Amino acid sequence: YSVAITYTGLAYPKVRVTTPALDSPTGKSLPHVFNDRSLCLHLDDDWAPAMLIADTIVPWTSEWLFHYEIWRFNDEWYGGGDWPPRRTPVIATGASVMLPDVP
Repeated sequence: YSVAITYTGLAYPKVRVTTPALDSPTGKSLPHVFNDRSLCLHLDDDWAPAMLIADTIVPWTSEWLFHYEIWRFNDEWYGGGDWPPRRTPVIATGASVMLPDVP
């Protein structure tokens, strides 16, 4: 996977998978992905600007991709976390939340 990490210092770092495109084999919404296609990697209190992106965001991205591969195989998300997130998306990421499919 190739990813782009954008950090302006004004909000949480944004991580997007650039290639290959993320997809859903079942047609459902991607779990833990915002409408702008950035990944939901952490809860509000899990990351702070004093933390190094290389020590937090990069390994969390790797872990997210690991759980994404499992999800693609069996349609279960084992990566934990709250979805949709409880944070205010405009403040935290500048993106609105992609709500999960409701049966």
